[in-house]
Amino acid sequence: MGMRFSATVSVKDLQHDTGAILEELGASNQPTAVVQDDRAAAVLVSIGAWEKAEAERELLQRLAKGETEIASGASHDLDEVLAEADRLLHTRSA
Repeated sequence: MGMRFSATVSVKDLQHDTGAILEELGASNQPTAVVQDDRAAAVLVSIGAWEKAEAERELLQRLAKGETEIASGASHDLDEVLAEADRLLHTRSA
């Protein structure tokens, strides 16, 4: 699965202009491919984008766990589920 990046930076440019590249990365909130020998070697993301991706990944894991629990017949009190969802949402936005 190949991913296309709207921004790329060479390892050499990253070494020489790290501050400006990080500033641009934070402003754009888009991932940037780090290119070495004409191939993508790594991806840089702003801390905000990384935190958002981690929160989304955690939510997907919880949803998958919930689907598994539903399939096995497990159940939870709706008020408890909603309280936990509120807690997670408030923790992420703080």
